[in-house]
Amino acid sequence: MSNLPEFLKNKDQFQTIYGRNLLAEIANIIPRGSLIVTMEDLWSKWKDLFKNLNVQVHFANSMEVTNLDKAIEIFQPFHFVVGIGGGRALDAAKYFAWQKNAKLFHVPTSMSVNAAFGQRAGVRVNSEVKYIGWTTPEAVYVDYDIIQSAPKIVNRSGICEIMCYHTAHLDWKYSTDQKKCEPKWSYDQEMVDEAKSVLAYLLEGMDDIKEVNDAGIKRLMDCNRWGGPAFHNNGWNPRPIEGMDHFVFYSLEYHTKKPFIHGQPVCLGIYVGSLMHNSKAAEMLDYIVKAGVDIRPEAMGITWDDVRTSLVNLKSFLNQSGLWHSIGHDVQLDDAFVDQVKSTIEQKYENFQE
Repeated sequence: MSNLPEFLKNKDQFQTIYGRNLLAEIANIIPRGSLIVTMEDLWSKWKDLFKNLNVQVHFANSMEVTNLDKAIEIFQPFHFVVGIGGGRALDAAKYFAWQKNAKLFHVPTSMSVNAAFGQRAGVRVNSEVKYIGWTTPEAVYVDYDIIQSAPKIVNRSGICEIMCYHTAHLDWKYSTDQKKCEPKWSYDQEMVDEAKSVLAYLLEGMDDIKEVNDAGIKRLMDCNRWGGPAFHNNGWNPRPIEGMDHFVFYSLEYHTKKPFIHGQPVCLGIYVGSLMHNSKAAEMLDYIVKAGVDIRPEAMGITWDDVRTSLVNLKSFLNQSGLWHSIGHDVQLDDAFVDQVKSTIEQKYENFQE
């Protein structure tokens, strides 16, 4: 523990195991009939590891609660759940483990989100994000070879889960100054300072993270190991860790009804939110580019028109969403703002190389 950064010593953390050939050991842990939650393409790679266990398999193609509940009715009784994959697979595994009070193990296959380290499952209710339930894994197994087998853009985009602290703190301070902050989440400088130390630790290792080498994986996942349970550890307070960054993503998801690699729209939201607050927008964009994360719409399978619709309608979307107050609740974005965002991003990525 002495070599860990200070922030990892301050609060309860998920038991996290780093190494290689870790997934094969899961077969020696779980009993027959256990539930594996993953994606079809991933299962084709590793199903032979579990061929003698008669496991049940669920592919997390939908996070709508109604669809998850239908799936539960089909399963045979189980007492162990293994989530293998990214955010959808891990959150679905949490949901099933919570509903059936089963033991849970997580094997993240990329660093794209911090879902492996959160107690609540991020599901959808009528296409809107809701975080519900409570479960913690017996262990999170971070296998270097598995992580490195994922596309680099997926791994690199995980920086969003830590870089978003910058915009989250801006929104928290803004809402406090505007006297619109929720009384239960009054501004806490100690929380802000601790989150900032995690962000600083991330930014120091951006070169390793871009390369997705062992040191970069360990650094980003250690940051996520703090950030995942921070919502709970700070008294179910999302203020130190999330704000406009994710709100832009939610608006894009709502207006386009399309799936995203989580980190790309969130990183776009980090830049947009920083620009709205007039605070280190250029610096945040530089780090995003340095990490090799492409936030241009075409890299996300959408268009600038989609981005324009999501940003121009952001204020109305937020004021109907029930999300905690941010600058986006008050400021109406217009075409001129979107044009500025487009021009800056296109210029910045003109010579971009992954």
